[in-house]
Amino acid sequence: MTFAQVRLFTAAAERQHRRRLRDLATVMRAAQYDKSNFEKFLKTLDG
Repeated sequence: MTFAQVRLFTAAAERQHRRRLRDLATVMRAAQYDKSNFEKFLKTLDG
């Protein structure tokens, strides 16, 4: 792997990590709402 490829891979991994943290924060925030709304939220994630 070239140095440029390593930098691109690292940048992509960092973006993925930040998206995962954002998603976890969203779920944690949604969990604070009333139970029926949270269950609806989870169903939307299931697709």
